[in-house]
Amino acid sequence: MRIHAVVLFAAAVIASGPLPASADDSAGLGTDKTDGLFVWIGGFSPDASAPASTGNGVAFGIAWERRRQSGLRYGIELNYFGADYRAPPGLSCGLFCSVDSTMALDVWGIGPTVGYGGRLGPFDIYAGAGLGYYWSTMTATASVLGIPGDHSNSDDALGADLRVGIRAIFGSGSSLGVELRQLSLSGNFGLLSNNQSMSIGGRSVLVSYGWRF
Repeated sequence: MRIHAVVLFAAAVIASGPLPASADDSAGLGTDKTDGLFVWIGGFSPDASAPASTGNGVAFGIAWERRRQSGLRYGIELNYFGADYRAPPGLSCGLFCSVDSTMALDVWGIGPTVGYGGRLGPFDIYAGAGLGYYWSTMTATASVLGIPGDHSNSDDALGADLRVGIRAIFGSGSSLGVELRQLSLSGNFGLLSNNQSMSIGGRSVLVSYGWRF
């Protein structure tokens, strides 16, 4: 699932291509509003939860954003993150069957964003928040007499994040930036989460590239 997600993301980035910037928008302040398309990729650090994560994961996404002269910006984004978790103790699939010690979490989300920021020399500094609807799937791998198989449980829920970032603006209207996010989100995956809701949010450190048009 995670490999397929990365391939889909790469295809979307290639298909979008760099967009031309307006002649007076190298600073993003030549008109009352400017639009932008952004893509990002980075690491995801899950919150402490039960079952516990086994380490860092991956996050990426794509977003449209409108920015106004006042510094207000808003938009919509599609994002993904994934991480691995330890299988709950005592998880069993029956006679002649063994369950792998780790499970894979894959999460897709979509929703609106809002923020505020301003220019400091060649940099755009901003802070904001996002509200998203997330579809989550936890997958455990097992094998019966050496034949592998998967068992998945899914959940969907609202989640929210806070973010802060900085982008270096280039004369062509493009930008390269770093963003920090903290996401609050939970999910219930039946036996794979001990039949209780668990935190599946966490912190992301992202590198972004954008085009203003």
